[in-house]
Amino acid sequence: FRNCSGLTSIDIPSNVTKIENGAFCNCTSLASVNLSHGLDSIGSKYYDYYSGDKGTFEGCTSLTSINIPNSVRYIGKNAFKDCTGLTSIDIPSSVTKIENGTFYNCTSITSVNLSHGLDSIGSRYFNSEDKGVFEDCTSLASINIPGSVTSIGKETFKGCSGLDSVTVHWQTPLQVDQSVFGGVTLGNVKLIVPFGKKNVYKTAQVWRDFSPIVEQAPINYIVTYNQSAGGTFKLKNGLQDIVSGSSVQENTMLTVEATPAQGYKLDSIRVNGTRISGLSFTVNSN
Repeated sequence: FRNCSGLTSIDIPSNVTKIENGAFCNCTSLASVNLSHGLDSIGSKYYDYYSGDKGTFEGCTSLTSINIPNSVRYIGKNAFKDCTGLTSIDIPSSVTKIENGTFYNCTSITSVNLSHGLDSIGSRYFNSEDKGVFEDCTSLASINIPGSVTSIGKETFKGCSGLDSVTVHWQTPLQVDQSVFGGVTLGNVKLIVPFGKKNVYKTAQVWRDFSPIVEQAPINYIVTYNQSAGGTFKLKNGLQDIVSGSSVQENTMLTVEATPAQGYKLDSIRVNGTRISGLSFTVNSN
């Protein structure tokens, strides 16, 4: 539907699992998009500038909001590039990676919700044609980066001149390239860090340039679980048993000890519906 400038709305049914690059590029009148649960990816992992690839909704200037269903795991390069009417975006916890240029030049975005579960913002591979994920989002005032993020690509927040606060949740500052906040006067941007970690961030490259650096108040979450009818189940913080209904501080590492009933085996552990790897997990929500 590229360049269908008269198209005003689109309803993607639940049996569609993927929308390719450029599918609705430059649909300048597109104001309403309904993406159904079942959609797995917005844009392709294979993007070729030289063959004329464009972002899935690139240049859809009338689009003011979009609801990304929590079945989406991947958002491709430049997917919402130049969507200058977008004012807010909510990335569900199912999304693990956002590619370069996804929200480049979305000059009206003021609010972004990045859910815990996101692993990378931008790619480690940055070509000369690439743009940062939120580059030139000049109205973006604050950003809360979840502790699940393990990498932030080059120029991700370059040119975000309206930025006044950044909240992070890593106990150890994440190493980022100097270009991540290129063109932003970090001396005028507040950095909010985990409780007790102010001095660590004051000596970390890039993060030390923020001012002021302040600590979050400790956040506690409630941990609940049900005992199985057979076998045994324990939740432990080190050597301490955590009973169901306990209050636990954010970023506490808990470990499961489970013995199946006779004739059964432990298949997997799910925390809030998401399967974890191994027997331990970090508390980041109730």
